[in-house]
Amino acid sequence: MVHTFEIYTYISLLRAGLLLDELEASEAMRFVGPGNVNGITKLSIFPRGDNFGYILKLIVNPAKLLYGYDAFETMDVDLLPELATAFASALSEALGYEDFPDLPDWLVHRIDFAVDVYTEHPREYLLLFDKGDKPKSYKERYSGRDGSCYWECKSTTANVYYKADQMAREGKSPELIERAKNLIRFEVQCKSPKVTYLRKKFGLEGRRLSELFTRDCAEAVLTTYCRRVFKTGDYYSRTEAGKRMKALGLSTRQQRACDNILRAIAQTRSISAARQKITTEGIMVKNTIPVIQLNYSVEQFGRNCKKLSDSGINPVTIPRDWNIDYLPGIYSLLHDRLGISFDSTTTKLA
Repeated sequence: MVHTFEIYTYISLLRAGLLLDELEASEAMRFVGPGNVNGITKLSIFPRGDNFGYILKLIVNPAKLLYGYDAFETMDVDLLPELATAFASALSEALGYEDFPDLPDWLVHRIDFAVDVYTEHPREYLLLFDKGDKPKSYKERYSGRDGSCYWECKSTTANVYYKADQMAREGKSPELIERAKNLIRFEVQCKSPKVTYLRKKFGLEGRRLSELFTRDCAEAVLTTYCRRVFKTGDYYSRTEAGKRMKALGLSTRQQRACDNILRAIAQTRSISAARQKITTEGIMVKNTIPVIQLNYSVEQFGRNCKKLSDSGINPVTIPRDWNIDYLPGIYSLLHDRLGISFDSTTTKLA
């Protein structure tokens, strides 16, 4: 449930000087560089803004910390005690000192919650994810056609990607790439502003790793982002979606309204693009006789998307030329992987 975290602690001027001497990097009393042991991938030392001492900051990959250089698994939050033991040993090896805080007491600058899902259709899923509902404040970096869906804002980076493709681009060994076959990683990186928000949302005393390295935080972050961007409901071809709506007893008017939404999203290739066009200039639906012109308010569009999701149908449909009628939605896969039920009391973030 956790992939990486960036943590820090305060150190004295004397300790900073000793560490910099140990690292042979005394220029300007600042050091940034790679860690020299598995699990600690980067460390930096720099002055505090208040001029009272220094900050030691580390980026830690917990899987590598426990299992070695080639590990790439996400880490279950229940393993924090084992991580603490491995961290103490790795930090002592890297810096030559042992009297730092225990791992759970370090402060969190960034924490990446993540879960791995295995599927026989990894690339198809990435293309479906790419048609999700990009939040207004996020800017898109990569699309599903690149084997990754990547959005970023000031507080959060969300990344869903096919792990084997990523490893191939990085030149990893064929054996390691094979281990990542059919693995999709769903990752939400919470930067410092989001950590502050989580602290307030959950009523935490501070930013200690032990307070944020929890199942409640991980589930809330992952499921909230999934609902917001990829929506709930499973993926269907448009034909199968129509059959499901009819089987559920939706009225003819509701079926028509929902089918119009499915057509609009398929035609514009994403939920966010469909909303923008249908609520401003309108959409002329292709291959309809007579031609259908759709003009909805934002509220109408949202209600129809919700109706689909409540019916178990994702507003994004499977393209006809795939010859696939059904795939479980990411929300279903995420719940199965996390072991939580749909009627659970998982906290929803704003």
